[in-house]
Amino acid sequence: MRYWVLLDGSDPVSVVTVGVEPIRLFAPIGTPLSLVRVIDLQAPKETLRTVAAQAVRLSRENGAEYAYLGLPARHSEAVRQFKEAGFQELGGTYEVECPLDAVYEHSVVLRFERVQRSELDRFLEYMKELLKSSPDAVLSMILDNIREMPDDFLDLWYGLEHLFLVYREETVVGMLDLNVKGGRSATSASLPSRGTRAMAGR
Repeated sequence: MRYWVLLDGSDPVSVVTVGVEPIRLFAPIGTPLSLVRVIDLQAPKETLRTVAAQAVRLSRENGAEYAYLGLPARHSEAVRQFKEAGFQELGGTYEVECPLDAVYEHSVVLRFERVQRSELDRFLEYMKELLKSSPDAVLSMILDNIREMPDDFLDLWYGLEHLFLVYREETVVGMLDLNVKGGRSATSASLPSRGTRAMAGR
């Protein structure tokens, strides 16, 4: 994929990558797209404005049908500059942290069972059912397309994640996705969008 590093002097501020949709997360496979990553979210307003405009220009000049980036909502100036450049807010999610230095106490109510690769289809069906009412528009798009993803991608994803179904007696009441290497987890809980902003532009 082609990419550009946008600099402020000698300091990298953003990376713009142009390629094609590989697995139908947001659009059909092969759709030209642009992924934007802002490295320095605390750059001056003028720099952020220039980066946003350059991201739009590079995306258009290289035939991308849409450009996508995620921005933490607390960096309101970056969000503002990309919106003014033509990006639209696509969705939002909470990101929460929980310190894990306390001793874990085993639940007598809930049972966590590791999902095997042969059970992944069942896990994905529970995922769609448990998260279908999420206000996160990006997640909704992914859920709509997730069963059309190639097995190779699902194999890769499964190899990176530790997936669990959560039971109360014999009823599935939730799910847990642990990425140990990345140090993050996701659960079936969904909340009104207020945190990380997903932005998309055309």
